[in-house]
This record gives sequence, C-alpha cells and structure tokens, in this order.
Amino acid sequence: AGAIPLTCYSSVTGTTNNATADTTFNNAFSSPGVWYSISHTSNYVVDARVSLTNFNSHISVYSGTCDNFHLIGQNDIITEEADGLDSRFAFRGEPGETYYLLVNGIGNSAGNFSITISCSDNGPSPVNDYCNYVSPVILTLGTPQVFTGTTLGATTDYSNYLFGTFVWHAFSITTC
Repeated sequence: AGAIPLTCYSSVTGTTNNATADTTFNNAFSSPGVWYSISHTSNYVVDARVSLTNFNSHISVYSGTCDNFHLIGQNDIITEEADGLDSRFAFRGEPGETYYLLVNGIGNSAGNFSITISCSDNGPSPVNDYCNYVSPVILTLGTPQVFTGTTLGATTDYSNYLFGTFVWHAFSITTC
C-alpha cells in the first residue's frame, strides 16, 4: 500500500498485527512490519522512537528506493528503558532525501506501538559521523598517528547497547 508519511515532531500509533511480513537487512529475520517515510528539507538529526509497545519492537531506517534500499541503521532496544520492548534510532538526514522506516518485531512478534519523530539541528555533522563515510588512514611502522576530531554535531547512537554521540576512525596496516 505504500509507506505512511511522517513529519518532524509527529507521533502516531500503529500496529503490526495482521501486517505483511517484511525481512530486515541481511535477512536477519522476517516478521509483520509497517513502513513509514520522512522527507527532509534541512540537515536535521531525526530521532525515531518506537514506544508503548506490547511486543519486542525493532526499527530499521533506509534510504534509496523500494527496489534498491540502503540501510542507514537499525536497533531493537533502548538502553534507558526498563522492559526492553521499545526501540529507537537517530540519524542525520540529508536535504531532499526520503527515508523509509520499518517497524516490526523481533522473531515473529507483533503488536501495538507509537512512533514519535523528533528533529533537531545540531549543526553540521563531522565527516566521520557514519562508518561508511570514513576513509582509512594508512599506519606505518614506527610512525605515530594521532586521530583528532570532534563529536559536536554527531548523531546520537542508540545501537549496540551504547548511548551517546560517537564518530568513526579507520586505519589500514601495510606491514606487521
């Protein structure tokens, strides 16, 4: 039927009960899911929170088109939340881009939820805000390498059971 459009500072209720099964990135699992979309006009950080759930929820965020999605990220837990059923993911949107959000459950779980979208302008993001934008530095034996930068404007990361703003660095080794 198509993705349900959302806007910054909106909140809607939904259900995955009786929804079509959707497969998450890398075929991690398939469960009933509901799709949402948000189109960006500014360089805002979008914070998507799935809450008030009665099932173990999961959220995935994609860019691209339905036949050629690119995973931005996904999460199935909020560390500051007691029951472990809610999910949350924040990402920096690019102006003119449409993002697709899939809300589904871990395993084959389904149920009711509320999705809330918040947006904030944290200034320009660091070049290394996302792992896939980092260029590796080549390390040379005997030559120290200092990594510098800032987390100001970095996207809040809710994945891997961590909570905070992080940036990425990468390196390659030429010899052992």
